[in-house]
Amino acid sequence: MSGNDLIFNFFSENNPKGLEVIKNIFFKIISSPTYNLILNYYDKEDVFQEFLAIKILPYKNHIADKFFEQQSGLVSYIQRMTKNFLADVYASVKLMSEYEISEVIISKEEDDEDEVKSYFDLIGKREDYTLSIEVEELKIALTKRLSDSEVLMFCYQISDSKEFYKSKYFNDLSEDALYKRVERMKTKIKEILKEYSFSAEAFEKFVKEHSHEICKKLEVNSHG
Repeated sequence: MSGNDLIFNFFSENNPKGLEVIKNIFFKIISSPTYNLILNYYDKEDVFQEFLAIKILPYKNHIADKFFEQQSGLVSYIQRMTKNFLADVYASVKLMSEYEISEVIISKEEDDEDEVKSYFDLIGKREDYTLSIEVEELKIALTKRLSDSEVLMFCYQISDSKEFYKSKYFNDLSEDALYKRVERMKTKIKEILKEYSFSAEAFEKFVKEHSHEICKKLEVNSHG
């Protein structure tokens, strides 16, 4: 049984093997050098339990419904949730003063277990770079999944100079053929965004800030 299926069975049937898959995904990501700062202060098991309590358990039914018909994107979905969560945690740890960090550690040592002050209580609004991480991963996913001709079609879709693209790259296509290609491209983009659970906000930021660079590079290569 695949990781996707096991995770779905956890959400739909409380299968412990699915929870183990989620835990392994989480531990693999948090153990990467990117999140060393978090592990300097907190045990990864504790962070995972917070992740479960905040991001997983309250949304079990919602996630089960979301992936009821198609489970193939669940591993990617959990990876995305994990990275977003850890980005929030990292931001909070990084921005805390040494005094705040000391206060949290002291409170964990001195307070009763039920009254321990969790540093997660100090998490504020998600930092802009959290979104930037997602945008960068979206960029990687699109360049990996789209062929040069598909990227060219994508650039045509988002361009303010459609006539330029039509005359330069799609002059041999009828209006009907061009329309069909555009629709197929829209469908593929939506599938990629859904598979990796990228947010609409990340896609909008990617289009505004990064698509021009990709399109220009492709235009130069195509011209060359």
